[in-house]
Amino acid sequence: MVTTFYPPYHFGGDGVFVYRLAEALAERGHSVDVIHSVDAYRLQHPAEPEVVFSHHRNVTRHPLTTRSPKLSTLASHQLGSPATYSRQLRALLDEGNYDVIHYHNISLMGGPGVLRLGRAVKLLTTHEYWLVCPTHVLFKFNEVACVKKQCLLCTLKYRRPPQLWRYTSPLPARN
Repeated sequence: MVTTFYPPYHFGGDGVFVYRLAEALAERGHSVDVIHSVDAYRLQHPAEPEVVFSHHRNVTRHPLTTRSPKLSTLASHQLGSPATYSRQLRALLDEGNYDVIHYHNISLMGGPGVLRLGRAVKLLTTHEYWLVCPTHVLFKFNEVACVKKQCLLCTLKYRRPPQLWRYTSPLPARN
């Protein structure tokens, strides 16, 4: 599984979902690797997590860290690619002997570019509207439901940097 947040380096929601799924699969005898970003967590919470999580013996965590967490996270966010995580992710996904690679919240793991890595069957569970909406919520200007794109202005209203990759065609072609 590839996800931005995973316990104990998470803020709830999608991180807990992936944790429970990984634990349930492990309990049923599957071997589960979870690749996640400690850098993204550290942007909002520089200290160690307060809550300790136990992990099933069949779950192997691969926490990704770099020397420059802010730069790594910003590069992934802006470019829609693994950027500074490329070497680590390539080693894990391309060289791993996986049957399935299940992507979850990949917004700060390399966006759509990370979907190109690995040779296994790929699944993407979208926990929010991130792939189609830079603010993740499809709520224009934080006021009304979005029915007509004005992504650049809306992103600025949400005080987020515009993502360069959204103005290209970053999604991998379907086979």
